[in-house]
Amino acid sequence: MAVENTLSAGAILASKRKIETKICPVCKEEFEGIKKAKFCSNKCRQKDKYQRNKLTQ
Repeated sequence: MAVENTLSAGAILASKRKIETKICPVCKEEFEGIKKAKFCSNKCRQKDKYQRNKLTQ
C-alpha cells in the first residue's frame, strides 16, 4: 500500500511565492518576506498606521 504525498492548492501556491530580504521602514530591522511584504511584523504595521492617522488629524 503506497502512501500518496498530496499537497493542497494553498500549499502549492505558497511554495511558489518568492522570498526577499527587506528592511522594515518602521524599526529598520532586516527581515525576509514575500514580495509584497512591507513590514516585519503586525506591530510595526500598526505603528505605521497610527503615525499616518495621527498626522491627518
